[in-house]
Amino acid sequence: MLVGTQMLSKGHDFPGVTLVGILQGDHGLALPDPRAAERTFGLLTQVAGRAGRGDRPGRVLVQAWAVEHPAITFASQHDYVGFARHELEQRKTIGNPPFGHLALVRVHGLDAERVQARAERFGARARRLVEVVHEEHRKTGSTAGRLDVLGPVPSPLQKINGRTRWQLLVRAERRGPLRWLLAALRPDLGAAGVGAVQTMASVDVDPQSFL
Repeated sequence: MLVGTQMLSKGHDFPGVTLVGILQGDHGLALPDPRAAERTFGLLTQVAGRAGRGDRPGRVLVQAWAVEHPAITFASQHDYVGFARHELEQRKTIGNPPFGHLALVRVHGLDAERVQARAERFGARARRLVEVVHEEHRKTGSTAGRLDVLGPVPSPLQKINGRTRWQLLVRAERRGPLRWLLAALRPDLGAAGVGAVQTMASVDVDPQSFL
């Protein structure tokens, strides 16, 4: 009997394994990350692949609360194509990659109030820049496509090594307006203040993780 974390799923070939049990198979779905369903589906199919790799068939049991979630149901059927179609349709509806572009602005520092205040300034400035883009395109009769600012909010992992973290998300239908907005924000990035009240701000374009 092998008992372990998801590290057991990482490509290991354990001979003689015919039964795999997955506890809290939907745990990753609770993460505030646009790729949470994709990662959950991938992990379940990886873990399931540890069973039945030899001459004897395998069986997989998944314990979960969200048993009707597409990531769970498609994984239980080994239906990658079905899951991909569903997930791509969901992303298209809200404008997430590959049908749109994202930029994550993160602010962190030791002083929680300074971090929050700076993140809120970024949010206010980003929204003013979005209005500039929309107004310019109204004047010219063209369209910039969808451009939204979400947040700022505390990061999912709000504190790491004593440093408070806040973030805001910019979602754009087209790359051009997003590049212009980020270029306008660039002078405000980096370090601000000194010592214990110093904060740092950075941008991650099309981030792979929101944690």
